[in-house]
Amino acid sequence: TSNTDDAQVLGALTLRVHPSSAHAELLACAVSQKQRRRGIGRVLVRWAQHLALAEGLQHLLVAASTQETVLAFWAALDFTAPPPPLPAAEALLREFDQASVLHYAIPSDGQSRTEGH
Repeated sequence: TSNTDDAQVLGALTLRVHPSSAHAELLACAVSQKQRRRGIGRVLVRWAQHLALAEGLQHLLVAASTQETVLAFWAALDFTAPPPPLPAAEALLREFDQASVLHYAIPSDGQSRTEGH
């Protein structure tokens, strides 16, 4: 029997799926400050990538800080600059003018690039 009083939130991820335009946005990805650098953020994002693949989406987008460490985190998870023109990326960039919009292309062959990572 587990005691919920001892439970703690290690991290959280919010994903907004847009099936009509075959993309999803990672709206938030956060890890408790005490739990950082333990792979929790990577696991959360990999889950979102697998979910996007399972849903048949083509793109996963995130508005990220332009800090070098933040961009390196997303690059390690296969996020790159979105290919133009990608209207969903352009709309997200207008929403977050102090951020970089990064893109993860969902593999069209149904095979996840994230397996084994």
